[in-house]
Amino acid sequence: MSKPAQSFMDPLVAAVVPRLTGDSALTTLLGGSGRVYNRVPKNAATPYIRVSVNTERAWNWIGGQRGSTVVLQTQIASRYAGELETSQVVSRLRALLDGWRTTLTGATHRSELAFDQALPGFDEDVDGVVVTYRTVLWTTAVV
Repeated sequence: MSKPAQSFMDPLVAAVVPRLTGDSALTTLLGGSGRVYNRVPKNAATPYIRVSVNTERAWNWIGGQRGSTVVLQTQIASRYAGELETSQVVSRLRALLDGWRTTLTGATHRSELAFDQALPGFDEDVDGVVVTYRTVLWTTAVV
């Protein structure tokens, strides 16, 4: 029986959250510490950032190479009138994550986040922006 494929969803979120919470400029823009979440508590104060994995797609290449393409999603929530607050947070988020490299357990190569897109909108009660990143992770050596 073959070994099940490793998921990078939780390790990627676990690496990104401290990257964001450890930045004093982002903490100031968010109005204080403790406003970066994976699971947002009910009645959380805004602004805040939710970090999650949107999709993970496994792939196999000829020659035995295996890995995953992972889409990381950050949601910036705000109740501020206008786009100034979210645009400032997006700018700082991009400064922290665009091209950021980290090593995840089980990956044979460092992960580098590549900016994918930023889309306005969130839900009926909260304004915001959804920013996504892509990364490719290998679980076997690249030949």
